[in-house]
Amino acid sequence: MNRRDVLASVGVSVMVPGVVRGSESVVDEWMSPDEYRRRRPDSLDGMEVEESEWDIESVGTRIESVYRREHPALRIIYVEDNDFQLWVGGTNIVYYPESVSEGVEFLKLFNEQVSYRVVNSESGFYGSYAIEDWTATTNQNYTDGEYIAVIDGQRELFEDSTEMRDAVQTAVLERIDTTDSSLTL
Repeated sequence: MNRRDVLASVGVSVMVPGVVRGSESVVDEWMSPDEYRRRRPDSLDGMEVEESEWDIESVGTRIESVYRREHPALRIIYVEDNDFQLWVGGTNIVYYPESVSEGVEFLKLFNEQVSYRVVNSESGFYGSYAIEDWTATTNQNYTDGEYIAVIDGQRELFEDSTEMRDAVQTAVLERIDTTDSSLTL
């Protein structure tokens, strides 16, 4: 049984580091690269898609559909032979949708509600997510190996960048308003 089947078998919305799923049951429908291309929109909120494609021996075709490259970057990634065929992202915030349309809906909500700013420094960078009056700011210092985030006014120190990114991702996803949407984050 693969990871996708195990997650589906528990019948709940599962959140683990780096993996955020909708609350719908996992669809067993496998999607071919051509089917993905038919389902993904050519534009998103007036932004035309740019697509890159690779054939990778271990996972088959990988297609990256980018709607905006500058921050916050908006993209859908399709992988032919993977437990999760789709993931969408707004900068470092990643969501694993059940379908292309659900992924597009997430990107629209992210684009409407989240502002992101990045400032590079000599030793790393600062990244700041804002949703209305709420903020999460990260400080990744490559020189000292420090990973600090200030999430809603609370300073937190992390062991590594993955732990920090997961905490910020969870906090941002919890604040995206899905009231008028079918998404459950």
